[in-house]
Amino acid sequence: EAGERESGDAPLARALTVAGSMLETDVYLAEVLEELEGSRLTDPGVAQAFAGAVASIETDVYMAELLTEFVDDADVPPRVVAMLLHVAAEGIGTDVYLAEVLCEVSDRAFGSAEVRRAWSEAVAGLSSRVYREEALECAPSDGTGGDVEEV
Repeated sequence: EAGERESGDAPLARALTVAGSMLETDVYLAEVLEELEGSRLTDPGVAQAFAGAVASIETDVYMAELLTEFVDDADVPPRVVAMLLHVAAEGIGTDVYLAEVLCEVSDRAFGSAEVRRAWSEAVAGLSSRVYREEALECAPSDGTGGDVEEV
């Protein structure tokens, strides 16, 4: 509504939404998005806009390269890592690139049940037994001493 003050991150969320819909070349969009500091993803609106922009990248290699930077970033909240894993599972159709993203999830994020669930769902979506095994072998520690269930 007019007269209400926007949160400080609302313009950034709008910019990410516009970038995702206006930049038609995946390489340019990925370059723009990778400049975002992981700490900015603590704002739910920014995180949602970022995930939407990432989801608009159609080239598996560009999406994977971008996501590997953020799923391993200590400043990215675990709930956002889980969101990005869902984007990866839905948007990356090549097992080698999806496995690459899954192998980069930080131990810190993997301590979250939400991240482990999203990670396991993504692993289950790998059609190649070889890449599914690779992902399971590189599974981060969840900090509880428990192993990841094989899917």
